[in-house]
Amino acid sequence: MGGIGKTRLALHAAAELVGGYPDGVWLVEFAKLRDPELVSQHAASVLGVSAQEAKDGRDVADVLTAYLSDKKLLMVLDNCEHLIEATAELAENLLKECPEVQLIATSRENLGIPGEKSYPVPTMEVPPENGEARELEDFESVRLFVDRAMAAVPDFRTTSGNSAPIVNICRQLDGIPLAIELAAARVKILAPEQIADRLQDRFQLLAGGPRTALPRHQTLQATMEWSYSLLTEPEKSLLMQLSVFSGGWTLEDAEGLVQDDLGGRSEILELLSNLVDKSLVTVKRKHGLARYGMLETVRQFATDKLSASGDADDFNQRHAHLFIKLAEDADPRIRSADQLEWLEHLGDEHENLRAALRWVIEHNQADEAARLVGALGWFWFLRGFWEEAWNWLTKILNMVDVPKPHLRAKLFRAGGLELIRGNLAGRVELVEEALDIYKDVGDEEGMAWCLNLLGQATTFHRQDLEKGVDMLKESIDLFQNLGDEWGVAWSTRYLGQIIDLQGDGNRAVQLQREALQQFEDLGDIWNTAHSLYLLGGTFRHHGDFEEAKPLFQESFSKSELVEDDVMAAHAMQGLGLVALKTLHYREAHEHLRDALEIMLRIGDENCASRVLANLSQIAQHYGDYDQATKLQQQSLQGFNNMYRKDQIVLGLARLAALEEKMGSEIRAARLLGATEAFLKMSQAVLAQVHLEEYEDVIAALQKHKEDEVFSKSYKEGLNLSSDEAIAYALGEIDKV
Repeated sequence: MGGIGKTRLALHAAAELVGGYPDGVWLVEFAKLRDPELVSQHAASVLGVSAQEAKDGRDVADVLTAYLSDKKLLMVLDNCEHLIEATAELAENLLKECPEVQLIATSRENLGIPGEKSYPVPTMEVPPENGEARELEDFESVRLFVDRAMAAVPDFRTTSGNSAPIVNICRQLDGIPLAIELAAARVKILAPEQIADRLQDRFQLLAGGPRTALPRHQTLQATMEWSYSLLTEPEKSLLMQLSVFSGGWTLEDAEGLVQDDLGGRSEILELLSNLVDKSLVTVKRKHGLARYGMLETVRQFATDKLSASGDADDFNQRHAHLFIKLAEDADPRIRSADQLEWLEHLGDEHENLRAALRWVIEHNQADEAARLVGALGWFWFLRGFWEEAWNWLTKILNMVDVPKPHLRAKLFRAGGLELIRGNLAGRVELVEEALDIYKDVGDEEGMAWCLNLLGQATTFHRQDLEKGVDMLKESIDLFQNLGDEWGVAWSTRYLGQIIDLQGDGNRAVQLQREALQQFEDLGDIWNTAHSLYLLGGTFRHHGDFEEAKPLFQESFSKSELVEDDVMAAHAMQGLGLVALKTLHYREAHEHLRDALEIMLRIGDENCASRVLANLSQIAQHYGDYDQATKLQQQSLQGFNNMYRKDQIVLGLARLAALEEKMGSEIRAARLLGATEAFLKMSQAVLAQVHLEEYEDVIAALQKHKEDEVFSKSYKEGLNLSSDEAIAYALGEIDKV
């Protein structure tokens, strides 16, 4: 596209080659030429060949080829795109008639002649969004920005304060050299952060290039207008319409969007190919399939044109409907043997799905929004977009319009997936309402999933476990009646988890092995990985680390196979806990640290809080009690955010033990009293393994109760409210 640096690159290459051509290297610039009839004459005049030399009625082209027939030289034909047919004809004649003449042509599309080798000029390298840390100057785009900024303001330098905005500018501008140069020129009047903030209106901001530059290179808008003016009307229409896509599209997406507006499938393919040829649409191949896209600068330009046409609402609505249908088609398929294919397909289209959601929410289309969120629930859960899923759900729940009952039920069920990660505030009520709706309309599949989710929820506070067993058994019966083997396996697995909490480890292992086998038979790799993880956890709870470790290792391998960082993090956590329990502290720290990084990134506060507590144990082993306390406080804060009562009790007890080890007996005593008071007030139920740890802490501290100061401080802790106890443990208040 324009502004990439084709001319500059060609001139640099030509300058390097001057010594290899006895008859010279010649530059033929077509940028200001408009008449294709004058192409040969213009080239001839550059080489000093006059039409007056024509003999026997020969035209200028014949005179030029005759003149060059015995010459060994290089010609640079610059800016051919607006004269593409005429320059292609000239080039082909020269190559045929002049064996020692070689050509470099710059254009936004190929000349399309024999002997042509195409070199697509890429944009400059930009710093990756989440890549490895490198020096800013390692990236071409950043070097260019800094160089041009220093030309505008000689004392300009990169600093810790402006480095992030500079990276932001280069990323937003896709590494396009012209755009970066125009942005850098603005440092005369704006700080880099201000420039970055104003790039949403980049075509107004990026003006004022060198006066000697071509007019179309003096502003980014003019550069884009130049490319746009060279398109046919159907090509212009398609470019505008394709701008509604986010993150790229497939040929099938384009056909579904455009419908019959620009002809049939063959016409759309031809027009799309033309846009690729003219460097306005990019194409990448993945698994043998083509996926198209636009640089963000091109997309914004085309979006502006679509808005000006008055058709933006129509095509954004079509886009939304297209991706609602995709999500609904994919929903059952990600619970089948085709799971990997459809998870990857939805992953490729995630930006489009987000754009569709934004559109229907902004236009108050509650039913469409509910359809989309309801259909994407499993995808978000399996891929770890948990925080994002809840944010979308919250936005829809806050909409003025209320979706139809069956959509509301599906929406609430999707929100109920939050239960699985232990975030209970407000979620149980949503799923219970969804269950009531499904019962009213007789939707057994919906009932089965709600019962599954509600059954799982009972595991988090260790309360109503009998009720949880009953709900999961009813869920299994409903799934069996429906012939839904995937649902049966899912509910069987969690029934095993609850049975384990009730103390029947052998029955728990049996149920979890049944579920594991069912998922393996279904070809569901993700759920196989998850079942291996839960089975490993059951063995670990019972102290059988030799059985647990290979299960976690296999879970990790299968998670990598499906490229699921979330499940891999859980498997790493399992391996870390096995290493911790077997006193391999360095190995444990490595696994748990890697797991924590992923859990924090995806917003899995429940599991992250567990890992923080485990890392606190490791710090304590190495005698770093300050770090151990800090990690345990972070863990307690996370569990308090979710009001995980059992884990809050453990966190308070662990902090009491740490204070005692550090010689702070008064804080230890108060925290001991606060722990016992919180346990009584909250009626928290501890799992057996946690109950044993809690009782060990209490027993270790009880020896100080004969001390008068300790006893007084202990009673002060007993009188703390739940909020005061947690604030004191976190160091937010000093006195009680």
